[in-house]
Amino acid sequence: MRSRWLTAARIAFLVLALGFAWWGLSDQWSAIVDAMASLAWWRVLLAQALVVVGLMLTSGVWRTVVRGYDAELPARPARSIFFVGQLGKYIPGGVWSLGAQAAMATRYAVPPRVTVAVGLVFLGLHVLTAAPVGVLVLPDLDAPLWAVVALGAALLALAASPVVDRAGTWAAGARLDLGARTRLRILAVMLVVWAAYGAASRLLVPPPDADAGTLALVTGAVAAAYLVGVLVVIAPAGVGAREATLGFLLAPTLGVPAAAAVALLSRLVHTLGDLALAGIAWWLARPDSPPGS
Repeated sequence: MRSRWLTAARIAFLVLALGFAWWGLSDQWSAIVDAMASLAWWRVLLAQALVVVGLMLTSGVWRTVVRGYDAELPARPARSIFFVGQLGKYIPGGVWSLGAQAAMATRYAVPPRVTVAVGLVFLGLHVLTAAPVGVLVLPDLDAPLWAVVALGAALLALAASPVVDRAGTWAAGARLDLGARTRLRILAVMLVVWAAYGAASRLLVPPPDADAGTLALVTGAVAAAYLVGVLVVIAPAGVGAREATLGFLLAPTLGVPAAAAVALLSRLVHTLGDLALAGIAWWLARPDSPPGS
């Protein structure tokens, strides 16, 4: 009976996640099609590939945090738990990803509270690294360069500090011991992730503005839009909030139509990346799949 309820819950979770992911794009399809039609096909494919690279790197960060709690997940199940659980962010409420990952990780003797804490630390690392990247938009808003550099450096130092371990220990009721070298490695990986996301959005700028706007500006705008999406908790996966912020920050340089196109196409490639990786990770982690890492 318990197995049937769990199966039903998993199916309901996937149906809801896929439905809300579709809903987040459903009223934008005509604008998305028009924007894609104006872009060279290789730009869209390369943008999608960069987003997938960024998402794969974040799955490695998540697994590293799991290890910091002296827990272990094999690579394939870890990717399945991470990517399938991440679909929960498309369901309104903001907690479904954490709950789904916690439920799936119990199969591998990882306590639910630890898995939830991993998700919170993972989110915190995103915020702590997105903030210093987001300050890259400040020079275009006439902020003093020295203030931008000082703020970015302070936030990066916080992301690499023992505060991360202490917060994770408090959240889980179990010791998180990432260590200084691991925190620095995570910081470096997350900066690569934001660079990949920024480069992907830069590739999605449609003509005649395809060569307008610096990579630094677009990357900063992407990170700042992520932060706004996190703050607007009622928006599943930041739908609407992130697009509005990204469009607002890019409009002075690109113009409103091009900025809106970038925002919509960025949402599309991130959503497709989430869905594709969740499906692939789940398939590879099946009990009857070929053995491997």
